Amino acid sequence: MKNFFLLTTTLLICISVSGQVSDTINNENKNIRLFCKAQELENVPYFFLVLGKNEIELDNEKLGLIDLGWIENLNVLNKEIAIKKFGTKAEHGAISIKIKAQNIKDLKEKLRTKNK
Repeated sequence: MKNFFLLTTTLLICISVSGQVSDTINNENKNIRLFCKAQELENVPYFFLVLGKNEIELDNEKLGLIDLGWIENLNVLNKEIAIKKFGTKAEHGAISIKIKAQNIKDLKEKLRTKNK
């Protein structure tokens, strides 16, 4: 379970890492976002997003839209509980990502513009 949590945390960090660069010539600060692409993993857990009372299935693309500062908590469901709740698509466990209430509107907007 410890390895599973470590892998999940690493995956979330790799999806969206924010940084800041200073331009010493023009004395300006510029924000950048780094994305790292990991190879396909076997036995990937089922990711779902908790937005208030709604739950949304997350694929890798949607997972990448989440700003790490928006996450209120992560909850890991073991295989048995995940299968009872979501069926066979969660045969390798599930991870719920709960978004802070004040950031739900921002995430919904990102999801909407990504689907256009």
